[in-house]
Amino acid sequence: MLQTKAMEQRVGSPSPSRQSNVYNYYVVIVLTLVYLCSSLDRMIVSTVAEPLKHEFSLSDTQLGVLTGLFFAISFGVCGVPLGMLADRVHRPRLLSALLTVWSCLTFMSSFAQSYAMLALARIGVGASESGASSTSMSIISDLFPPEKRGLALSFFYASTPIGISIGLALGGYIAGHYGWRSVFMVAGIPGILLALLLLFTVRNPARGQFDSGAEKQKHAGEPVTVGTGFRLLWKMPALLMIMAAGVCLIVAQAGTHAFLTPFLMRVHHITIAEAGFATGLAQFIPGITGVLLGGVLADRMARRSSYAGLFAVAGLMLVTGPSSMAAFLVNDWHHAMVLLAVHNFLLALYYGTHFSSLLSLTPFRFRGTIGGIHAVALTLMGYGVGPVVAGAASDFFQNIGLEEPLRWAEVAVSGMFLVAAVFYLAAATLVRRGKLAEARRTLS
Repeated sequence: MLQTKAMEQRVGSPSPSRQSNVYNYYVVIVLTLVYLCSSLDRMIVSTVAEPLKHEFSLSDTQLGVLTGLFFAISFGVCGVPLGMLADRVHRPRLLSALLTVWSCLTFMSSFAQSYAMLALARIGVGASESGASSTSMSIISDLFPPEKRGLALSFFYASTPIGISIGLALGGYIAGHYGWRSVFMVAGIPGILLALLLLFTVRNPARGQFDSGAEKQKHAGEPVTVGTGFRLLWKMPALLMIMAAGVCLIVAQAGTHAFLTPFLMRVHHITIAEAGFATGLAQFIPGITGVLLGGVLADRMARRSSYAGLFAVAGLMLVTGPSSMAAFLVNDWHHAMVLLAVHNFLLALYYGTHFSSLLSLTPFRFRGTIGGIHAVALTLMGYGVGPVVAGAASDFFQNIGLEEPLRWAEVAVSGMFLVAAVFYLAAATLVRRGKLAEARRTLS
């Protein structure tokens, strides 16, 4: 049995010397398209938030729950088990199955006749999407060594601004001309086709092929369980700090982005098609440029030390927060979009360092599990809480009679970028202290 498994591993998973860089980047492109579908499906509810609000007579808090919390709860329930599953099974097959499920549910959302029906569909989408990030990161970590993962992961996460841009611009256009139901139909079809491409063209790489023999031996006997994953986090507080920083960052990002289109329609009085095009344009080029440049910087920082990039991202968040606040405070929507474009560029720079640091600090056998815990934390406490907080803040400001309540809700939520800076600084400090202590032990 062991020999058979070893033969399957050798046949289906070529060694680093035999793998082609062209093939490796082909896999990254396919995975990027998969995550683009995930980002698109996650964003389209926010794009059509105003039509949904009027059709189903919803409050902003209910919109926040629909765009974030329903998705996040199911994501949280399924994310860790699917992350553990990615550590045990054929990862491309798992990802293909998940992609098929969430794409079909997105397509079926177009037939929802009530708030409850749409909520059930979003719950299903959240559950199936919960394994996408951890499975993809696990595959990428076995295709590239640590000093090259930053750029590869940044290319992968460039799918996020692309997906958001398409969701905002194309979704706004389709909703304005053909209605909100057509948006869900168009968004669901590409994923079904992409699942077949993934299934038949992507191999399952050998696990841990770029990790040192000492690292493999250190964790060889540990079972891959949820409990072991959380014990690992307890032993490595720097990982916890990185996750906490990510949660705060996503609370701000998801909370503000969930109400971008409603903000422009209510405060600046433009149409849904105009709002979708403007926000999509402000996201597309700045977001992609920022993510890719962030990957290059992450790899350079990784060559210097394992903590330099985390210090840099901490400083970056101190600038990202005020730029977000400024975008919601100006009175001309053209100026707001320029500031939002600057903000999107700055925000996108964090991807490469954040995810490559998380992967490089995590032992290879637990990357799917830790990736699952990380994805659940970001989604449940970030994407789940952010839109609800923004919506509840808008309703609160409206109830106390504040003029333009959504404007001030967006400004308030933007403050979480500054909290993220504190956690990144803590993570960098912990990694630096750990490396210094390790160096002292080596010298002694």
